[in-house]
Amino acid sequence: MGLRGLSHAAATILLVLLVFLTGFLSGFFRDLILGLAYAGKFKVEGFSFFKLKDGRAVLTVNLKNVGSKPIVKVVVHVADEEPYTALEISNSTPLQPGESRTVKLENGYRLGLTRNYVAGEKYTVSVEAVFHDGSAFSETFKVTCEGESRRWFQVPASYYEFVMNYSPYIYVHRNGTPDYSWGRSAFAASFSIEFLYEAYHDPQFRLVKDEIYGKIVELADWLLTQQCLDEGKLAYGGFKSTETSIYYYSIDAGRAIPALLKAYNLTGNAAYLEAAKKAGVFLYNMQHKPYELNLTGQYYGGFARAVVGDWFGWLDMDVECLYNLYGLKMLAECDPANRTVYEEMMKDAAEFLKEGLEGYYMHYSPSDDSWHRAGTCILDDCYSYALYGLYKYEGYSETVKTVYEQINSIGPSPEHPEYNASICWAGYIDVVDWKPACHYYDVVTSGILWEIRKNHDPGSLLASLSVIDEDPETWMVWGVTYDFKPLPNLPYAMATVCWISILYPNW
Repeated sequence: MGLRGLSHAAATILLVLLVFLTGFLSGFFRDLILGLAYAGKFKVEGFSFFKLKDGRAVLTVNLKNVGSKPIVKVVVHVADEEPYTALEISNSTPLQPGESRTVKLENGYRLGLTRNYVAGEKYTVSVEAVFHDGSAFSETFKVTCEGESRRWFQVPASYYEFVMNYSPYIYVHRNGTPDYSWGRSAFAASFSIEFLYEAYHDPQFRLVKDEIYGKIVELADWLLTQQCLDEGKLAYGGFKSTETSIYYYSIDAGRAIPALLKAYNLTGNAAYLEAAKKAGVFLYNMQHKPYELNLTGQYYGGFARAVVGDWFGWLDMDVECLYNLYGLKMLAECDPANRTVYEEMMKDAAEFLKEGLEGYYMHYSPSDDSWHRAGTCILDDCYSYALYGLYKYEGYSETVKTVYEQINSIGPSPEHPEYNASICWAGYIDVVDWKPACHYYDVVTSGILWEIRKNHDPGSLLASLSVIDEDPETWMVWGVTYDFKPLPNLPYAMATVCWISILYPNW
């Protein structure tokens, strides 16, 4: 019995010991497991996603290091955006165990480059912390966007990449192959420089400014290779229409001058300024030589359409060349020694070509001393360019106001009930019966008209950009039907993409 009692006592002691050891060991392993887990961990103590009045989005995340290892890098990823490395935490400024810190992402991080954030909607955010030993820990949460519900438009990433990858090609097939039959052109390079100059100074593209700078230099250098440098030819100072063309158009010189002067302003490369001055000489000759060479009976003030080397291909003077006033006005500021020459050129061109613009004609022909249009129609892009140049020269004058409002007031017709001029203008416009004369929008017009609309018709500008922003890639071609479908089999068009890209940051 004593033995049995001793055995019972031992069993009791053993049982108590086992219970104690079990609790101790379970607590030990629990603490060990938790310790390992918390060796590298953070806690999101708070966050906010706020949209400011100007449309910019700001994401703020408050982090606390609840582990035992320093955090040396934090990567924040908003769904459908690029991951961003927060600058507030790094190897030089780690987040130590027990410490808290706030990281903030603004538009400088390209936040919103590929999407428009809307107040009241929820967005998925992932935060990953990297510790000093290379291990990582991440959390994902939902955040509601607060603040302004106004739309915020930013240049679509596809537009920017298209210009960077393919300019100065005129057209690019949908499979990403340039249309080599059209090749590269001075106007594609010029419009691209204009957009990229805007992008270089826009916060949206702050992180890619070096890339943009390099592309502007590349395009401006290429433009120089297209300029006629033979002083013995009428084409001197002009630019080949395409790299394989023998024609030098007045309008291409007018397009190149602003681009070259902006490239000069950005880089300080005097070669660009000198090329712009030579283009000014070309335009002077296109304005004066037809009369000086006795090819016309009088001096008109317009610009002959084109030359081929040392002879005139066309003496017709296009209303579209009012666009040249834009570059000539810039030259007057950049080349003060010749200011009076440029001012006289602009005055003469405006006085003569405004007559055609106000009469809704396309060009004047010295051969019959008459203004002409395409039957009963004008081309919308030519008129948009003309209005742009004249607006740059004399502001929202009575002529600019009347012509813009007349064309923009054209409503739908029985043949085209979906037409809306506020979105874009028809490719052909019947100015006798005042109706759209084709079944498609000429997309580039929506971009060319941006400045007039921004300052004098913001409703049309917003209507245009709102539709384009719903499906930007649809609008990368030159023609879109009134029910917002691209014309079949059209390649992407560089001029179209550039002008709409200019519209975005200026809306």
